Amino acid sequence: MKISKPTKPREPDPDACCGTGCVRCVWDLYDEAMEAYEKDLDAWETAVKQEETISRTVALWRPQAITPQIVRMIEKHLHKTGASNPGY
Repeated sequence: MKISKPTKPREPDPDACCGTGCVRCVWDLYDEAMEAYEKDLDAWETAVKQEETISRTVALWRPQAITPQIVRMIEKHLHKTGASNPGY
């Protein structure tokens, strides 16, 4: 599942603020939108990294990717950890 990269909010025009101290100034709204954007961007970046990791992992388990060196490395690890011992 592809997640779309969040779109950065557009900064208000400098003259968009009336300067009267509104409770919900355009700059307050922009700051809130930027906070939400940064949170969404972090989530998107995490999802992209996870997707890349999964893709690399899946690629490793394709039969053509399992070279004799990988088999020896797995066997060595299994032997070292005792996992290759039939008693385990």
